[in-house]
Amino acid sequence: MSAKVHLHMHVSDLAKSRDFYEKFLGGDPAKVKQGYVKFLPEWAPVNLALSTGGPNGAGTIDHVGVQVDSVETVMSQLARVKAAGLAVREEMGVNCCHANQDKFWVSDPDGVEWEVYHLNYDLEGEEDVMAKRPSLAVVGASSCCGGTTGDERVRDLVKQKYGQAALRVVSGGTSCCGSTSSQSSCDPVTSNLYAPAETAELPREAVAASLGCGNPTALAELEPGETVLDLGSGGGIDVLLSARRVGPTGKAYGLDMTDEMLALARDNQRKAGVTNVEFLKGEIEHIPLPANSVDVIISNCVINLSADKDAVLAEAFRVLKPGGRFAVSDVVVRGEVPSEIRRSVELWIGCVAGALEELEYRAKLAKAGFEGIDVEPTRVYTAERARDFLAGAGLGPEAIASVDGKFISAFVRARKPLS
Repeated sequence: MSAKVHLHMHVSDLAKSRDFYEKFLGGDPAKVKQGYVKFLPEWAPVNLALSTGGPNGAGTIDHVGVQVDSVETVMSQLARVKAAGLAVREEMGVNCCHANQDKFWVSDPDGVEWEVYHLNYDLEGEEDVMAKRPSLAVVGASSCCGGTTGDERVRDLVKQKYGQAALRVVSGGTSCCGSTSSQSSCDPVTSNLYAPAETAELPREAVAASLGCGNPTALAELEPGETVLDLGSGGGIDVLLSARRVGPTGKAYGLDMTDEMLALARDNQRKAGVTNVEFLKGEIEHIPLPANSVDVIISNCVINLSADKDAVLAEAFRVLKPGGRFAVSDVVVRGEVPSEIRRSVELWIGCVAGALEELEYRAKLAKAGFEGIDVEPTRVYTAERARDFLAGAGLGPEAIASVDGKFISAFVRARKPLS
């Protein structure tokens, strides 16, 4: 395993220090920002950051760290350090020093802080490592650099992730969030969700762009003439399938906030020759449609990605007509799962973050005003299938056994009252 020691130092004169370290390390900085310089010398396993000032003054060390080459290494070392009894501060998906990172912190007896972290991707787009990252960050992570809220960071991560997925499809690959292009590598969530007869007449790109965990159009019991809205419509597969079911007298809307996915979806609509479809740009927390305008809301493994699920469900309730149906596929957690185990399972599942516990999901739907709430499992994720990955993340046999059947893909149904 390759690793780099990370050192962040505060300096009194950034220009002089930059000149010194260019000569000492033998090269130009890898990154230069206002009040900040980073060196990544090829000859040494060092990641050196310099910044002006600091809370303890110039000439002090802000912190020391170890940069590792995978999220799995972060999680396995986190589990080991916790087992050793050290106090740990976890920060997953933080925007720090111009990059998104998964990390944890410990302090030595003299208060020196150490971090162990993985660089997920560069916020300025100078280094694309998104395809190497197995999942999105957990909702609500903090940021060491500040400047954005937790909700905004989650939204930015989702945009980044799905934008990259769309571009991979356009370039001839698949949307799979793993590091390979094989659709089978998207297991255990996204594979084998649609029957061949359903996808036979769809553009290849619509099928390849699927990042869902179910097939809501097959379960929503759509009727001719109905108006359907797909929340987080991606490449458009569920919108195109819905358009077939509601027929020429009905309409299917797709809502997505990612420009790349919207462009891909509209191209897929053109290729499919479907006219009763409209793709809208917007956020699922703020649906750009009037109240009481939709018969059915579908969604495919998207609501779990929102940092404000209450807002999503309230908006869904608002735009549904009286008697309208909520019919979505989503990843759901059954029962309590410790956070460190949950994080490892989410990494294994790959395209999942922020899944709700089943009772919490039901409660949020009821709070929004829905009735007739039902959660039907469509795929159960077993400990046996995840055993090798979770063991590699440092989880023992007892911890691995505890997740058996706790994570499911489910069809979530509810209805807006008639009055």
